[in-house]
Amino acid sequence: MSLEQMRRALQLSHGPGVDPEPAEAAGVKEEPEERRQRLDESDESQPKPERDASYSDSDADADAWDPAFSSTPGDLYTQNSKYESAPEPSAPVSGPGAERRKPQCPFCQKTFGGKKDLHRHIRVHTGERPFRCSVCEKSFTYKGNLVAHGRLHTGERPFSCPVCQNTFAHSSSLKEHMKTHTNEKPYSCSVCERTFAHKTNLTTHMRIHTRERPYGCSLCDKTFALKNTLDIHTRQHTGERPYSCSLCDKQFCQGSHLYKHVRRNHKSQSQSQS
Repeated sequence: MSLEQMRRALQLSHGPGVDPEPAEAAGVKEEPEERRQRLDESDESQPKPERDASYSDSDADADAWDPAFSSTPGDLYTQNSKYESAPEPSAPVSGPGAERRKPQCPFCQKTFGGKKDLHRHIRVHTGERPFRCSVCEKSFTYKGNLVAHGRLHTGERPFSCPVCQNTFAHSSSLKEHMKTHTNEKPYSCSVCERTFAHKTNLTTHMRIHTRERPYGCSLCDKTFALKNTLDIHTRQHTGERPYSCSLCDKQFCQGSHLYKHVRRNHKSQSQSQS
């Protein structure tokens, strides 16, 4: 059997498209040089696929080997770790949907509804008293306190009790007074069981039992249980009489003395003015 007949027989036994080594099938040892030459001739005889017209040289460059992506999948993940997770967007600080930030006190961190309220509150920390009385030169933190203080000099008592017709210079004094008509006294002394309508009155009363006198005069050695009593005492040293009658030239060291003076000597005139 010739070599060509043996090749055809082997192709039939192995199936189409298979080209066994003819030298091995014939039992003939083939030289390496002859084998390489035969394989090259066989590759050239194979039909080459047609190249797509849309394929350009730039596409070929894109398909070229890139050393940056020649790593294993694990190495590739490490090299691109900066894309592992994007930072989450921070919450909006300002904008239509953001809540308006309230003004905050830099001393106690208390918040307020507006800047005006904050500025008034800061005076508590700084000790600023911009409102000064033109009669006694006493200063106040708030304008409302100055207005209320001015009634001590004029003797004005615009707040009257609807039950007993007693008048007061401050609305807060009237509110406290109204509790006397209801006989409500929820605060009781633990020593003598005396009851009070207000806690501040109980605190002052307890100094009678404890003999506490926290207010001392800077001009003498006298001490007092109430600050108001100390203020009245100090005027004895200074001769100050801050309460003057608007109907005459008389002056007084206490507001209560002025009130009594007006009722005794100018009752008709004060009623006509009101």
